[in-house]
Amino acid sequence: MAGKAALKLNDHWSRTGKWLLRELREFSPGTAAEWLAVQGNPDAILDYGRRLLARHGGPLFEGYHAKGDMP
Repeated sequence: MAGKAALKLNDHWSRTGKWLLRELREFSPGTAAEWLAVQGNPDAILDYGRRLLARHGGPLFEGYHAKGDMP
């Protein structure tokens, strides 16, 4: 999902399977290399996701607020 997020956050078409890496390489060889480097390492994938979100303003928009049903 991090690879698809990298493309979608940059308004780029995303695909699945073997096409995902091809699209990442077309969009940005550096992003593709970074994504490939974290595959198979859950901690590295989490860090990659955090870096990716930080480049786009963080995990939530400033001022985000959600009301819940909790007492």
